[in-house]
Amino acid sequence: MQQAYRIAVFSDVHGNLPALEAVLKAIDSSHPDVILCLGDLVDFAPWPNEVIEVIRSRNIGTLMGNHDERIAHGIEVMPLAKMGSKSRVPGYRRSSGAEARLRRLTNLF
Repeated sequence: MQQAYRIAVFSDVHGNLPALEAVLKAIDSSHPDVILCLGDLVDFAPWPNEVIEVIRSRNIGTLMGNHDERIAHGIEVMPLAKMGSKSRVPGYRRSSGAEARLRRLTNLF
């Protein structure tokens, strides 16, 4: 009998490093054959650089989400009505290594 191929899939990290670490810990305990991310690595939480680095260092195949696309290509962010007029200033555009991380986002599918 052939053994099943195990695939782990997650998405919508949105810069939340503690959540990503918890998800990857759970995924690792199940020993999948491959791990995939369906996008939206960045935006909202304050750790987008670290999230991108974890994904890169683990060589996790990742699709480009709409938030990744906005950040990678400098598309203007229009706040949702429910967010009011609050403006976010994303730190990943100004921080050390930001250009390499932006290139990583632009290379997502």
